[in-house]
Amino acid sequence: MVASARDPSKVKLDSIMSYPLITVSPYLNIREASKKMKEHKIKRLPVVESGRLVGILTTFDILKTIPQLYSEVVKVWVEP
Repeated sequence: MVASARDPSKVKLDSIMSYPLITVSPYLNIREASKKMKEHKIKRLPVVESGRLVGILTTFDILKTIPQLYSEVVKVWVEP
């Protein structure tokens, strides 16, 4: 917003939000979640259960939990 000199009070969310929203179940394993993040080039993955947001998984969460997945998630940051 600031870099593009846009007035935040006039910007509608639908003009800046990601679409479609990619979500996962809390029961998905971490490797599959990291693959989904890489595939969709996203850094944050909403975790939804029964239509309710229960958390947000980030690439940092994955890397601090299982550093061996580095090669699977790092491309989210370095690829355009």
